[in-house]
Amino acid sequence: MKNKYNQGDIIQYTYNDGNRDLLVITKVFEVLGSLRYTVRWLADNTEGRCKINTLDDNLSITLLARGQ
Repeated sequence: MKNKYNQGDIIQYTYNDGNRDLLVITKVFEVLGSLRYTVRWLADNTEGRCKINTLDDNLSITLLARGQ
C-alpha cells in the first residue's frame, strides 16, 4: 500500500496510452469523515477533487516530489 500524499506533493499520472500528466496536491481536507484531495492538473491548469483512495490506490500514480 502506498503512503498518503501531502499538500504540495507533485505526482505523475500515466494514462493507458503511455501519455503522462503532472498534478500537485493543493489541499487535503475532510468531508463527512472521508479524507479527500484537491489537485491541480498542470497540463491544462484545471483543478479537481479526488477521494483519497482514488489516488493512493491507483497504480498509474507515481510520487515525483514531496511537498513541504
